[in-house]
Amino acid sequence: MIITIILSALTGLGIYLMIESYDFEILGAILTTIFGCYLIIHLLIWSLASYDYNIFIEKRNAFELTLKTARENGRELEAAAITKEISEWNQILASSKYSNKIFLLSDYIDDRIETLKPIE
Repeated sequence: MIITIILSALTGLGIYLMIESYDFEILGAILTTIFGCYLIIHLLIWSLASYDYNIFIEKRNAFELTLKTARENGRELEAAAITKEISEWNQILASSKYSNKIFLLSDYIDDRIETLKPIE
């Protein structure tokens, strides 16, 4: 959210410089173009964060259902393969949680990711 405010302010500054100042008209056009484009891209990616989270949850739920079925069957070879996949899912979750704590990336990851627990 802070990034959106900063980008909006810089785009507004560019527009102000284009309209009000003849000395900095070119600088205003450059600021408006660069930060306006970045603002549009930022808002697009930011709006898709919830969608990406929902896809992640659906895939995770499908995997957990497969895991439950495999554990009920009790096959050793299948259990070894699933253990590897559990490790991969937990690595993805840890990576997403870490990225959510970084200032520039936190807007692009849904905060609900913090409530998920690793698969056991």
